[in-house]
Amino acid sequence: MRVLIVFDGSPESEAALQWGTKLVGCDATVLGVRPKRPVGRGYRGRPHPKPIGYATREQLEQAVSTLSKAGVPSDVIDKEGSPGPSSILEVAAADAFDLIVLAVYRQSWLQRLLFGSTAESVARHGSVPVLLVRLPAGK
Repeated sequence: MRVLIVFDGSPESEAALQWGTKLVGCDATVLGVRPKRPVGRGYRGRPHPKPIGYATREQLEQAVSTLSKAGVPSDVIDKEGSPGPSSILEVAAADAFDLIVLAVYRQSWLQRLLFGSTAESVARHGSVPVLLVRLPAGK
């Protein structure tokens, strides 16, 4: 079984990675998506309060190391593109993955309405099963 673990370096994606360590017997690929251009500034030039997250190459390599230490053979895809559902689904389809492991972020209904949910979109439009991982309450 081939598993795609989406990783952006956040505590939520760390939780998804921990689920990946339980998939002994599977081959895992850690996917990091970097924006094509730097994330811009927010309102009146202020930094965005919560910028689009993406993992550095070092964080991706550390994620692979974590999986390898748990006995899960893994590699990394460091993709440049839009850090959203389209990039995740594109990689999943192109490389014929059997499962996508993805973090779920806590959002208010207004945030979900305005910005959408990457996890929800991947689950709805993906052609393979999706394991959605949420941080335990209080973390």
